[in-house]
Amino acid sequence: MMIKHFIFDWSGTLADDLPPVLDATNKLLENHGKPTFSRDAFREAFQLPFKGFYDRVLPGVSLDDLEVEFGEYFSNSDEPVTLLPYAAEFLDFCKKRGGKIFILSSARDEFLRQQATELGVIDRFDHIYASVLDKREMIWKILETHGLNADETAFLGDMIHDVETAQHAGVHSIALLTGYDSVAKLSAVNPDLIATNLRQLSRMMAMPVDGRSEGIQLSGGVVRVERLEIPCFIGVPDEERADEQMLWVDIDAHVSTACFAGDDAIDATVDYHALCLAVRELAAARPRQLVETLAREIIECVLTGFAVDKVDVRIRKKILDFTDTVGVSLSGERSGMVR
Repeated sequence: MMIKHFIFDWSGTLADDLPPVLDATNKLLENHGKPTFSRDAFREAFQLPFKGFYDRVLPGVSLDDLEVEFGEYFSNSDEPVTLLPYAAEFLDFCKKRGGKIFILSSARDEFLRQQATELGVIDRFDHIYASVLDKREMIWKILETHGLNADETAFLGDMIHDVETAQHAGVHSIALLTGYDSVAKLSAVNPDLIATNLRQLSRMMAMPVDGRSEGIQLSGGVVRVERLEIPCFIGVPDEERADEQMLWVDIDAHVSTACFAGDDAIDATVDYHALCLAVRELAAARPRQLVETLAREIIECVLTGFAVDKVDVRIRKKILDFTDTVGVSLSGERSGMVR
């Protein structure tokens, strides 16, 4: 069934407010004599609902008091809030589907409305639900109040809590890699779909189910890496594992045919250079006994690090005098996509 109604998280989904959020959080921590976060460390540590995060970094401090203090630092931050790339275009795409569009966010209501007004998108939404401590409780109210069919509704967000909220209400869960949580975190909770950004998502959802685009049947989208050279230490005997060996790895990353249907932009597909570097770094991280172990870890690396649906891996090594190479093959996949 086609998705008609869209419920959006705000921060990290439509707007990039990470700079002022990090700035305000670090000032809050400094005021309480606690160490501050780097950008990457904050993204790794932050969670929703807020209470879990504050209980870890500032135990024993009233959440109400922290919210007041954070709000003062946030409103006085010099860091900007910007609209994420393709957000305005994706909202237009949603409007053309003829349904309703909402925001469901934990961001403070007055801040969110001010940001949406300044960014020129405040009029795109049928209703804004903000200052929500636990989205899992509010999403039921949205469905009931507005008469939304769960099968025709999607919740889009950038954090684990957003995916769990969608799953809690039985709506389609769409995770975006534009905000706070990493693809590894998001993959662990099995959203219906993971997209690199809103442009890629619009292409995925705009492609007809049969893959037809302008009279052409598109199928079997694969980003392929052949004979990737991987130096590593691997082998069952200690003496074999002690010497660096060269492995050759073939990787087929299965992607949506939407990656082949748009304009010429790297952010619409899989960056094979980044993929190759990630696999080489993984292999060099530690010695292993079995090629089978490395094959499984490569699949996990690609599925959790890139927006792909399935991965096929083939690893070969030269070890026996009476063969050219020996090797293993393995495939792995995650949940499919919705439209």
